[in-house]
Amino acid sequence: MPRVIVIPAVLILALAAFAVTATTRQPTAKPAPATAVAAAPAAGVTTLKAGDAIPAPKNAVVVRVRGTADSKVTKLDMATIAQMPTVTTTLREPFLKRDVSFTGVRVADFIAITGLASAPRLSMTALDDYRVTLSVKEVIAADGFIATRADGKRISVADGGPIRMILPGDSPIARNTDNWIWSITDIKAVK
Repeated sequence: MPRVIVIPAVLILALAAFAVTATTRQPTAKPAPATAVAAAPAAGVTTLKAGDAIPAPKNAVVVRVRGTADSKVTKLDMATIAQMPTVTTTLREPFLKRDVSFTGVRVADFIAITGLASAPRLSMTALDDYRVTLSVKEVIAADGFIATRADGKRISVADGGPIRMILPGDSPIARNTDNWIWSITDIKAVK
């Protein structure tokens, strides 16, 4: 009597999917060069500079900024962050494994405007209490910035927004994906 081999449907589907993937896989895209382009402020929007008074938030606070010398907390909403000078760069997003065009504020500009320019390190906390502390010197050298948009759209909380740290380039700080903190709620200067 001939043997009957029973193959579960799940295994058949998995093998079929593997066969299709193996025959249609495209070569891995090369990372886009990280080129930053200064973005013009939106019409009617005043650009904040270092030393300017930061307006009180009119909308939901997305991030709280704290200095080292005092207990003052600066609360920022998206409208206030949008008044800061922005850059746009396209780079390889390490988690999505594809090129993404990010727009945001360079850390150098962000800390100058928010009064953290003398901070040696920044401690950032995410919505899920994940925390990372980074050297300001290294973040600035890597041209790090705080992104508010990805591919032209505001970054949703589900996608790691509304703000997240982007570290272009190939420096050690940029290659360590633990430093790519997203859904940032607090930024504090630390010694």
